[in-house]
Amino acid sequence: MACGTPVVACAAGALPEVVRAAGGGVLVARDDPGARAAAIADLAARPEARAVLGKRGCARVAEVYAWPRIARATAAAYAEFIEDYRARRGRPARITTSASAGRRCAIPPSPRSAD
Repeated sequence: MACGTPVVACAAGALPEVVRAAGGGVLVARDDPGARAAAIADLAARPEARAVLGKRGCARVAEVYAWPRIARATAAAYAEFIEDYRARRGRPARITTSASAGRRCAIPPSPRSAD
């Protein structure tokens, strides 16, 4: 769909969600090769339908599944998780790479290091 080509997809897994969201293809029953063949033949015989589905699918895929949007959604999910974690656990202590006297460290020294 991202290339402007309509798809004929089986109604299985996440394919129905993607095809419906983008509107750039035809869904057929998973275990029906005859339905797949008929859908392909139908699109092959109707160039105007292929053009409409291809254009619609390409535009929606670019809008819904483009990497900048996916990256923003992923970053927002991580930010939400971190915010929730901090709300439940409180803010972590200041983390230092080398603990010196008077500094707070997120990881307490082990009993052996007190020797």
